[in-house]
Amino acid sequence: MANNEVTFFGGVPLVCHGLTIKVKPSNLDSSLSTKLHIDRKHLLSPLGRSDALQYLMEECNYMSHSWSRPAYHPWCLGPRCLRVHSPRPHMEISNLTDPATGGKAIEGTVNRIVFQLSANENYECRDITLRLRCSSRSEGVSESLVDDAEGESKEAEINRTSMFVQKSQDPGAVVTTEEGVIFPIGWEPRRDVIKDESQDIPSVVVPYLGGGKSMLLPLDLFSPLSVSSEDASGNDGGSCSSVYEIILTFKEVRTEEGSDEVSSSGNQVMVIHRGAITWIKPFDGTFSVMNGHHKSFPNGVQHDSNVSNMRLSSSSRTENQSDDIISADGERIRMRFVLKANCLGGNAAAIVESVVNEADNNDKLKQLYSLDESDTLLQSKQGAKLSTSFCVVTQRNTSHSSQYVTMPLGVISVKWKPTCLTVTCNNPLTTLDEFGMAHGPLSLPTVTPMIFYGPRCQVLNAPFTAKILKHPSPKVGIPFRVVYQITNNTAKSQILSFSLDGASANGEESSTQSNQFLITGWTRGEVQISPFEMRLFPFTFMSMVAGNVPRPNFCVSSGRHQSWVINEKKGEFFFVVP
Repeated sequence: MANNEVTFFGGVPLVCHGLTIKVKPSNLDSSLSTKLHIDRKHLLSPLGRSDALQYLMEECNYMSHSWSRPAYHPWCLGPRCLRVHSPRPHMEISNLTDPATGGKAIEGTVNRIVFQLSANENYECRDITLRLRCSSRSEGVSESLVDDAEGESKEAEINRTSMFVQKSQDPGAVVTTEEGVIFPIGWEPRRDVIKDESQDIPSVVVPYLGGGKSMLLPLDLFSPLSVSSEDASGNDGGSCSSVYEIILTFKEVRTEEGSDEVSSSGNQVMVIHRGAITWIKPFDGTFSVMNGHHKSFPNGVQHDSNVSNMRLSSSSRTENQSDDIISADGERIRMRFVLKANCLGGNAAAIVESVVNEADNNDKLKQLYSLDESDTLLQSKQGAKLSTSFCVVTQRNTSHSSQYVTMPLGVISVKWKPTCLTVTCNNPLTTLDEFGMAHGPLSLPTVTPMIFYGPRCQVLNAPFTAKILKHPSPKVGIPFRVVYQITNNTAKSQILSFSLDGASANGEESSTQSNQFLITGWTRGEVQISPFEMRLFPFTFMSMVAGNVPRPNFCVSSGRHQSWVINEKKGEFFFVVP
């Protein structure tokens, strides 16, 4: 028969024309034996074939048919074939880590998977050796671990970065692979991992495991942190998973019932355990601009989102919904950064030790968070979040030109440590180290920090500098003054058009009364501002009511640049005390 048919049937089929049975008394000391020989060379084929025809493909079908004999197939017609299997192992392998972690592992640290090896009570296991296989696959890409000898092709491995590791003899060794993967200090790749047919070096697990006994086998896996580019905002790439095989080879010897003696013979057997884990990041980070993309003081920057149209009233203006973040040179932007710990089992995957904004040159302000003992319990809860805020001063760092410069709004470095898990089992470990009965992500002394890049911001030249000067807290019935200041940063004379919501349309200084405010000042018109001149726009208000009172919106546009210098939107308030 062809090899592929032998593989399909799961054993070696033999055509049977007879049977020999050897019978021996139960007394072990007796040397007497009897042989029974049954010869049936002329058994008919169930297909009615004879001679060489009965060994064709129909005979193969008959073998498969005989092994799963249907009810209508009489015993007198067969079976005439035997299926001879190789010795089968009786050892059981259980994964104790998978229920605790949900089949997940954390990037950037060593993850320990603990397996329980249980020998059958009637068999002893001797000279147990180990070989490993491991491969990685990205999300949406499938691959299989298939033996080439079976005539099936292997799919290409994608991004093979996860691998089995072990403690190095040199505690301070730093190992780097040819692909550029840097291992944690004091760790190195295992040598019993099968990479190709030429490299197959098994390692000894234990020389003896008694019948009915169990032991724990820890195996360590490592995958580096996913590299984030500046354009990825710290959350790039899809998930990655690893498929692994544990191949145990040993001699299994049967113990005699009712006796402590062990048979001198035994069978060389093999146990293969397959598994898969999904790699996750310790945290997910998100950035947001605290005051939104709309800017009340865009300073006249020339961008599609800042095009002015003074023919429209401020109430009918619509904000450009562009996703671009723009900024004037030297502008201060308030940012919020939120870290969310991914889940590992029922707890958070890791705990934040510190958060630092590497883009800030001020040593006192760059430290955004430092771990406190009281925060450890809160961070370890499932779904825990850590929110921080900081300011970024945008800078072009180039000579003035019409082209914009991009920069990330913050570069956040997060130092972390994984959550520790403990195996609840009394069986001994095959190897002992400083981590003891820990499994899942191991708390290493040094772990690579996570880097998150903030969203990209377009830094533009600002022809103006606009701001609102401080004003006292308003009270009901008492006039208070608000002053806007605009500075021309160019060497050209500029014409500015301005308006204040609720003002009269005659453009003269007047007192305009609304339901909530009395306003005095020049509320609508045009003004010319000389090169590098500073101009003030003062207004006097008097509130008629207390509480959060909507503030009239002040808008200023540049006629030369057709852009907004000041563009206040609805939603600004004065808090007026009684």
